[in-house]
This record gives sequence, structure tokens and C-alpha cells, in this order.
Amino acid sequence: MNKILHLPFSVRLINKAVRLSAETKSILAFGCFEGFLGAYHAKEEIKALRMANWASLRKHYLCRFDKNKRYKDFFLNLTDFVNTGTEEKKTSPLKNALNPLIRKLSYSECWSLYEYFRYFGDFRIAYYLRKSLLKRSIDKQMTSKFIFSLDGINAAFELGFTDEISEILTKKALSPFISSKLDEANAYFALLNGDKDKAYKIWSKTFDKNDHKYLDMLKGSDVAVVGPAASDLDSGKEIDQSDCVIRTNYRVGSNQPYEMFGKRTDVAYYNQYRINQKWDETSRALNGLEWVIAKSQKDELKVRKLKKQINVRSSFVPHTNFFQTSAPMGIIVALGDILRFQPSNVKVYSTSFYCSKQTYSQNYKSTDTGRALVSSDLRIHEPFSQFAYAKHLFDRNIISADSLTSDVLKIEGHKYSRSLQSLYGRYTAV
Repeated sequence: MNKILHLPFSVRLINKAVRLSAETKSILAFGCFEGFLGAYHAKEEIKALRMANWASLRKHYLCRFDKNKRYKDFFLNLTDFVNTGTEEKKTSPLKNALNPLIRKLSYSECWSLYEYFRYFGDFRIAYYLRKSLLKRSIDKQMTSKFIFSLDGINAAFELGFTDEISEILTKKALSPFISSKLDEANAYFALLNGDKDKAYKIWSKTFDKNDHKYLDMLKGSDVAVVGPAASDLDSGKEIDQSDCVIRTNYRVGSNQPYEMFGKRTDVAYYNQYRINQKWDETSRALNGLEWVIAKSQKDELKVRKLKKQINVRSSFVPHTNFFQTSAPMGIIVALGDILRFQPSNVKVYSTSFYCSKQTYSQNYKSTDTGRALVSSDLRIHEPFSQFAYAKHLFDRNIISADSLTSDVLKIEGHKYSRSLQSLYGRYTAV
């Protein structure tokens, strides 16, 4: 649960070793099931993904799929289904066609196909593959007396299986690394169950002086979190009446027109791209902010050095527990951080979770916001876990939302995947 800023070198070294160990384990698993060539292509896939080399990633996926009969059968049967011309007016046709195919796959094969369809294929298929992976992770964890990885608890949170979460949290962790992460899981579970005091008690153990200063501002406050989506709602006046207005990746003019998005900005959460590649643009927006929240220690130190008069801290990032290998959206980073500081109310505005024709308002970015580029961002972020994270908060009235945002958070996961497919299915990460 600790912020990157607070991790000593030894812990960061352990975290890196854990990541490399997981990658090695994955490569060996593919080697066992698919032979030397499978292990080689899996290794190259990890390398390509780390470098965002999408062409190479796709090439190695397809090379590996071509050597395995179950992969071939999956694509062949899927093609047969698509070629029947059956319209997916309801969930059942695609779901019923996929489930028998998915059951024949090993966990590693299912994961490979999920990753492939996430980056290069169909969001609907990716959704059902992911759901199968999550259920398998839970089943595996439930049969063990110990917590041997975070996969089971992550999966239970994403699917909202509260009984399974409760049971898993009674088990003993096999390593200090996992044990430390379970503090975050216990705090989040307490929050979902309405015990905000318990959640805060756990979270506040890792607060530093800067965090307590941020707490002084947010505690008991009515907070507006304004996202990037285009909107036709005149929410500006309501936003500006909040005690604290928070935006993601704020830049001068990104909140125009004011009648829709409000004039005030008290706090801005920034990703690494905005702090580094877009620093000149970002730095102009920092004057007048009460707080700047960076995503990493490196970014915090940069802002602190160049803008000494501004309050700056790094956020607590929840993705190491709940989103596995994906990078959380800015709005998710903000929510995962803000809720630790005891606000009285958090309302989210102008956030579609990519489930709209205009994910970004006209002034949010100075770069192209066409759907092809948005689709690439979407596939990198991995939408399903993050949609589920926000939906759980919304369904339990921990956050509220404007009508644009709430309309998205009210739908179920399979309908969300269908909406993404209709909007972005013809684009890929390449």
C-alpha cells in the first residue's frame, strides 16, 4: 500500500525481483505447455509489451497461436460463429458460443487469448476471457489454506464476490510482500462495507507529513472530481460550489467551456506523460493550484524542484492490488487516492470510461483525440478492471456522479464490453 516515494531501495529491489520472477514463471509455463518456441515467443511478447512495440507483439502472438491446435480451434470455431450472421441482440449467443471453447483452454492459453483480443481484437470476447480467468483465480485461491499470490483477491474484488473476499482475507500470506499488500485489500474491503473509519485507520498508518497536510484540506470536504469526457451538461456552477475541485491532467483552458466544466481548479492529478513530455504546457497550469499530485516519486521530485512554492505529493496508487499489469486511468488514480483522506462526499463529473464517442472534451488535450488514438489508450489501460473498480464504489454510494457518468456506471460488464466494441472495435493498438 505504501507510495512509491516511501519505498526504500531494498523494497524496490524486491518488487523488481518479484516482477522478473513472475515474468520468468510465465515464460516457463508457456514452455511447459507449448515447448521451446512457445517460451521464446512468450519472452518476446513481454519484451514487446514493455516497449509498446505493438507490431512485434502481434507477430509473436500469432506465431505462437499457429503452433497450438487449441488456439487454432478457438479461432476457427469463433469464425464459424461470426460467419453464421447471428446478431448479438442479447448476451447469450456470444456467451454460449464462447464458454465451451474457453473451458478447453488452460489458464495460460486463456490469458494469451485475452491479451490478444484486448489489444488487437474484440472487446466482447476479451471480456468473457477475462471473466473466466478471474473465476479460475478465485477457485484456485479458495482451495488453498494460504494466500500464495494476489490474483485471487484481485479477482474477487473485480467480480464483487464479497463472501470470497472475506474468506480469502482470513488466510495467511506466504510472503511479507503479499502480506503488506493485504493491508490495502483490508482497507478497501472495509470501505466497500461502509466502515470508513476502519479503512482510514489502516490507510493512515502510511501517511507522511505531506499526506497529513493534504488530509487537512480534504477531510470533511465536498469534493468534485472532474474527468476528461465531452459533456453537454451545464454542471459548471455546481462544480464551482464544491469545497474542493479536482481535475486530472489539468492544463490552461482544458476546463472550457466553464458553464459545463467549471472555472475552479484546486488540485490536479498528473500522469508521467504530462509531467515529462508535456512539462512546458503543464507548468503553466500549476500556478494558482493548492496541490499538485504526481504519480511517481521521480515526477514529484521534478515538480518540487522546479515549482518550489507549490504543494506537491505523490499519490497512493491502487493498481498494484487491483489492476495487475495495466496502468490505471487518471480518474481511477485520483479516486483511489482521494478516498483515503476522509472527504464527506465525492462526486464524479464528465467521465465516460471510454464509453462515449468523445472520451476527451475538445480542450482536454492539445494532441489528437481521434478514436484511433483513444482506442490505443483504452487498450493499454485495460478497461474492465477499472470500470468495475468505479462501479463498485458507485453501487455502494461511496461516490456519486453526474448523469453522464452514472449512465455508464449503471450498466453491467457485458454491456460495457459491447459498447466499447461498437465504438472502438474497428481500431487496434497497431
